[in-house]
Amino acid sequence: MGIFDRKKKRNIESAVEGNYSSLFTSRGNSITVDENNITEIPSVKNAIDLITGAVGNLPIYLYKEDEDGNIERQREDYREKLLNEECNSIECSSNLKKNMTKDMLLHGISYSVQDKEYGDILGLYRVEPKQVQLNKLIDRKGFIKDLTVNYTLNGVYVEDLEVEDFLIVPYNSKDGLKGKGILATSQDILSLMLSEIIYQNNVVGNGSLPLGILETEGKLSEITAKRLRQSWEQVYGGLRNSGKTVILEEGLKYKPLSLTPNDLGLLDSRKTHTELTEEVFNLPKGMLSSSTVIQNEEFLKFTLNPILTAIEGAINKTLLLEEEKEQGYYFRFDVAELLKASFKEQVETVSLATEKGLFTINEGRALLDMKPFLDKDFLLLSQGNVKLNADGVIEVFNTLDVKKDNDNTDSGIIDNK
Repeated sequence: MGIFDRKKKRNIESAVEGNYSSLFTSRGNSITVDENNITEIPSVKNAIDLITGAVGNLPIYLYKEDEDGNIERQREDYREKLLNEECNSIECSSNLKKNMTKDMLLHGISYSVQDKEYGDILGLYRVEPKQVQLNKLIDRKGFIKDLTVNYTLNGVYVEDLEVEDFLIVPYNSKDGLKGKGILATSQDILSLMLSEIIYQNNVVGNGSLPLGILETEGKLSEITAKRLRQSWEQVYGGLRNSGKTVILEEGLKYKPLSLTPNDLGLLDSRKTHTELTEEVFNLPKGMLSSSTVIQNEEFLKFTLNPILTAIEGAINKTLLLEEEKEQGYYFRFDVAELLKASFKEQVETVSLATEKGLFTINEGRALLDMKPFLDKDFLLLSQGNVKLNADGVIEVFNTLDVKKDNDNTDSGIIDNK
């Protein structure tokens, strides 16, 4: 229509917000943290493993809600296998979900390319965010009129793939296309933690045991001092030589320096790192501490829910046809296993719900992984108790009379039709 020029208005942008390459350059004496060395921080590794493991183990199912609000799981849909069993011919789905979650945490966004054939999805493959480029076609009003993707996967560079062929999960994103994760937003905190760990490891690993200062009354030449230092480190240096008896030559004096874990700040820094990590990853306070018991409800509500909601939204947007969305289809994670209580608590909860008429007898047994006991299922109502059959007939248990054909007397059976 002449409104915009496709060649002139096409902008190529990195998939990670900001200057991604500058994030991985040296900044003075500080250490830059990236996805390769971030797991050297123990508390951060624990947090990543905890969150990604939880999401990776949760199944995601396809449901359909009809006009009356009835919800039914669609068990035969092939896309459930892609999301829960095998995402492609090589990788299991739990690993894909773990990597998706890790990308969301570290980079603020996740990308998976779809292998399609005649409209069917044959597989999903994760693409590293830094290997993705977005080609935007913007009109004079600033609207994106066209969007394609360039990416590199297993050394193969692909250009101008339609964005519809990508499963994009934004987590911390301004436009839903590019992301900014903790590697950018918490770089200073992560750099400080990693620097402290490396410093402490160097002190402990390179320290002489016993640790101290050698003194002499006379002045040593540079060659003599160097030779003395080398011989001392060779005999007494390192952890393997700890505890050896020190033999001093004439004129030398040894002044010990006692450095305990408290002196090095090992214990305080470890506690501080744990608390900082919980803040960075939005974990409940004490989640990474073995001395604190955190309920899974807190973990689900504050940490996992935003991640699960983002993944569900992206899957519904990308993997469902427009007509399926209109018909009430949607994907949702099943968090029942995460919230699963002890068997005693489960029995008590299900029994109460069954007594109050929320579940049928067989539905309650199914929640406890038990086979149906009755051929004809029913709900229990009040009046200690009342049986509501599926055909609408109500039976009052505490009535002795039995209704017979052509019998107008009171009975314990009420036709509710």
